[in-house]
Amino acid sequence: MDLQKISTYFPADFRGKAKGGACFHIYPETVFTQKQREEILAAKNEVQNIYDGLYTNTRFDKDYTGTDFSFVMIGVDLSDFPKKCHDDILERLLAALNSVTGIKKVIINEGCL
Repeated sequence: MDLQKISTYFPADFRGKAKGGACFHIYPETVFTQKQREEILAAKNEVQNIYDGLYTNTRFDKDYTGTDFSFVMIGVDLSDFPKKCHDDILERLLAALNSVTGIKKVIINEGCL
C-alpha cells in the first residue's frame, strides 16, 4: 500500500496486512467525543457501502485510565475479496477517515479479526 498517494491531515503508519484482513488503530489528539466516534462510523459505513459486507468486527476500546474513546479499532475483513482489491479497500477507508477531525494518528496492522 502506497501511503504517499493518500493525502491525510494526520500521519498514517502502514505496518502490513494479513491475507485475511487488517486492523486500523485510530488515535485521537486527546480523546474522541461522541460526535467524532459517530463520524468515524460514518466514514466506515461510506466505504462499507462500496464494499458490502466488508467489516465483520468493529470494536471501541477504553484506555488504561478508563477514559472512553481513547482510541478506535476497526477490523477489516479482506478474506472474501481478491488480493488485487485489498490495497484499494484500505486506501478508501483511510481517505474516508480524513473527513473526521481530531485524529492524531492511524496505524494499520495485520488483521485483528
